[in-house]
Amino acid sequence: MRHSIVESLPDGILVLDPQGIIVDINCAALAFLGIPGKNVIGFAIESAGASENQLLRAIISDESADGVAITQNHQIKILQVTKLPLAEPPGCRLFLIMDISGYSERQKVAEERAEKYRRKFSNIRLIADNMPVMLWAKDLEGKYIFANKSMCEQLLLAKNTDEPIGKSDTFFMEREHLKHPDQLDLFTIMESSSDSDQQVIRSGKPVHFEESGNVNGKCHYLDVHKSPIFDDQGNLAGVAGSACDITGTIELDNERIEVLESLAQSKHELLRLSAEKDKLYSIIAHDLRTPVFAFMGLTQILAEDLSGLTVEEVREMAVLMRNSAKNLFGLLENLLEWSRMKRGLIPFNPAILTLSDVVSSSLATISDYIVGKSIGITCEIPEDMVVFADYNMVQSIVRNLVSNAAKFTPRGGNITVTATAGNHIVEISVKDTGIGMSSKIVKGLFTPDLGNSRKGIEGESGTGFGLIICKDFIEKHGTEIWAESEVGKGSIFHFTLSSVMGDDQMITTSGEDIYKKNSY
Repeated sequence: MRHSIVESLPDGILVLDPQGIIVDINCAALAFLGIPGKNVIGFAIESAGASENQLLRAIISDESADGVAITQNHQIKILQVTKLPLAEPPGCRLFLIMDISGYSERQKVAEERAEKYRRKFSNIRLIADNMPVMLWAKDLEGKYIFANKSMCEQLLLAKNTDEPIGKSDTFFMEREHLKHPDQLDLFTIMESSSDSDQQVIRSGKPVHFEESGNVNGKCHYLDVHKSPIFDDQGNLAGVAGSACDITGTIELDNERIEVLESLAQSKHELLRLSAEKDKLYSIIAHDLRTPVFAFMGLTQILAEDLSGLTVEEVREMAVLMRNSAKNLFGLLENLLEWSRMKRGLIPFNPAILTLSDVVSSSLATISDYIVGKSIGITCEIPEDMVVFADYNMVQSIVRNLVSNAAKFTPRGGNITVTATAGNHIVEISVKDTGIGMSSKIVKGLFTPDLGNSRKGIEGESGTGFGLIICKDFIEKHGTEIWAESEVGKGSIFHFTLSSVMGDDQMITTSGEDIYKKNSY
């Protein structure tokens, strides 16, 4: 049984005693050695009729050998000779002769294939590392199996393309956080990376999104694509990704948006200026011309028929001429004031003011008009109330609002000026018992629209221009002005100013600190 097994082996078996005499040999060994007969037991290996070749020389030299070449059946074969000592018979050696020709070919093919893939990977690596786009691949555990040079330099801040292999995003985030433990916001770009990876793994489908975060303290915007990786059997093996830094594009878009917004604001400003220009033209064409014509008509009557007029008639004409002159003067004063303001000729000089003093001074300039209309006026402003505002502008605002109230308040009516303080703001109110206004008129009070002008109860001209000046002055202070009214129930005009209530108060105008005596 043992003999038949040995004879059937494709490997050659040769046993020699210490003197080189053949003790045992199988058919495969006879064929490899080129010995023509089988009855060679007891013969020395040199005299057994073996072909003179590398195999015979290796056996005679009593050594193991790899890559022994022989010619058999006109084919070159590569043999491996392994020498093994035997315990029985004592001193004998066994030579195992294996045909490794096929193995060598397979090894050669494998090596060639490996070299081919190595060259391919080298080319892919060369291409990937010269692209500005960030490229990477991760396994299902989120560990990198590939990262190109751009990815390592721009995002991972890795030393080279080998460092990310086997590491996750967490490793690089924690490393940057350890470098700057007090400035964790310096590196935030990868905070949501794991979530998007899991989204791809769960769905098995590509995703496309924009991601933003800080790298070395600078905000970057990325256009990211992620796709699943499948192996040869169609099993999900990981996630591949690419990212383009679109920070410059986003910044350009933001700049473009800012430019468009600026253009829109400029357009709005031009439309506003155009409306104000139209308002100015309408005032010149209508409101100025009307009192001038009335004045000219009265003077013409006096010039042509003075001798035929009674003293009472002359007095009535004089009163009418005086009223026309007053209306004309008030209109010109507002027009000139508005013009100076639009040209930047009215300086804005806010200071700490006692509000009651400013209001009293303003009321004094129009007291004759109010008394002449038999209208009562009450000023209920605490003497210790202090504001931070421009003296001349506040005077103009109060004068315009009170004059406006008197114009639409019948004789015997009342006007009340009050002020309340709260939350660093003083609210001043001018309330009258006049004829009031519809909601439509209230809505258009502070816009340059001729349709909003109304004549006073006693025919006083009105353009609404004084209210436009009030609005512009209030905007200089960074505060507000508004009105409340109902037809037949009078009107209330409100405006606010920044308050000064003590040594520890801070005054804020237009969002900026313009006065600060002491800090909180």
